[in-house]
Order: sequence, then C-alpha cells, then structure tokens
Amino acid sequence: MRDRLAAQGTNDVEVVVADMLDLPFEPESFDLVIEKGTMDVLFVDSGDPWNPNPTTVNNVMKMLEGIHRVLKPEGVFVSITFGQV
Repeated sequence: MRDRLAAQGTNDVEVVVADMLDLPFEPESFDLVIEKGTMDVLFVDSGDPWNPNPTTVNNVMKMLEGIHRVLKPEGVFVSITFGQV
C-alpha cells in the first residue's frame, strides 16, 4: 500500500498495519471508519451464519467495540461486505 501510494505521488497518508481486534488509536480519533471485507474474515469459520459460534460472535463484538471507541461522537462507520444471505 505504501509503495502504491508513493508511486501515485501521495505522501501525506499514514499507512498503519494493526490488529482489527485491538486498534492502536486513541478514543474518538476518527470521523469515519470504513471496513471493506474485514468483518467477512471473521465469519469464514463461523459455521451457520444465523447461529455463528461463540468465538465468532466475541470477535465481531470486539471489532465493533473497537470501532465505536475510536469514532468521534458523530462519527460514521461504513461496512462493505461480500457476504451473501
């Protein structure tokens, strides 16, 4: 990602590699959080999509709680999924 941005002449973007279940940002840091397919990864081994296993539920909740923590009070969370129901 860094190389692609640099090749485009974009040098004012900080790329951070982090654990989606333990976001390394201060509370209320962002106006907008976008996840694209990240949550889908948590559901890969969940079994029944209508009754996911407890580990999947815990990980999804941990991810959402982290997103809520880093969003500003009027912040927006956008989730783009490939899941089919």
